[in-house]
Amino acid sequence: MEIEGVTVLEVKQLTVNYEKAPVLWDIDFEIPLGGHLVAIIGPNGAGKSTLLKALLGIVKPASGTVRFFGEAFETATRKIAYIPQRGDIDWDFPITAYEVVLMGGVDRNKWFGWPSRANREKARCMLQKVGMLSYADRQIARLSGGQQQRLFIARALMQEADLYLMDEPFVGVDAATEQDILSIFHELVSLGKTLIVVHHDLVTVERCFDWVVVLNTCLVAAGPVSTIFTPETLMRAYGRTSSLLNEAIRKGQQKQAGIP
Repeated sequence: MEIEGVTVLEVKQLTVNYEKAPVLWDIDFEIPLGGHLVAIIGPNGAGKSTLLKALLGIVKPASGTVRFFGEAFETATRKIAYIPQRGDIDWDFPITAYEVVLMGGVDRNKWFGWPSRANREKARCMLQKVGMLSYADRQIARLSGGQQQRLFIARALMQEADLYLMDEPFVGVDAATEQDILSIFHELVSLGKTLIVVHHDLVTVERCFDWVVVLNTCLVAAGPVSTIFTPETLMRAYGRTSSLLNEAIRKGQQKQAGIP
């Protein structure tokens, strides 16, 4: 049952500075309950990844408030799963794909102790779900980029969260893998989950997402794709000359055509 007035995410007057220079400035938006697939878009340097890190407290905001399901992050943390950029992960760490996924089921209050049989079986089920069970015993550096993305999605699924924050989950994956991942995302949305995804491929926004947050240091717009994702909004985010916008569209078309 949805609680009147409660949102999945409420951000108010969020400002983040790096060495006194604003990276995000006075960001205000809400995402309602009900299950949504949300794209965070904007040009390079717009603050997309910084926004996710600020929401989670990885980066400390200069000001502003963030509420998840009407609660502070510390209270709502069990409802939230996070998939960082691949570049933020130490791929040389001596751990297998299975062990990474198993860690997603660890109770934060019980870091020590042998995983239960139920959790071990669940980890294998999650690997199966993302097509990675045959790689369970492989060290994570020996996986391809697409396999690494699938692996951390499986780890997030172990948490059975209500909100998933994902930083560029489609980078380094081919079109077939992207479609498989999107199918999992849409299944989660059908269960009432919300996924917030930093995304670069403007061509797929209308087809794959139902909600969008458009950034360029400040908030340009946020809301349903059907009303927010317009040429006017994109021009405001990517520049009056539209060169950045055209480049983003060109790259998206190349990816769909299988051109590197």
